[in-house]
Amino acid sequence: TVRVAHYQGLVRLVAGMAGVVVVTSPPEARAAVAEWAERAAAAYDDAD
Repeated sequence: TVRVAHYQGLVRLVAGMAGVVVVTSPPEARAAVAEWAERAAAAYDDAD
C-alpha cells in the first residue's frame, strides 16, 4: 500500500515502475493512471 498526496504523484510513480505497480483503488486513481497510459501509447503510435 502506498499513499500519495495527489494522483499526479501516483502517475509519476507508476511511470517509473511500469509493469511492477498495480493501482487497485480508488477508481479515480486507476482512471488517472489509465489516462496517462493511453496518452503515452497514443504519442508512441503517432511517432510511427
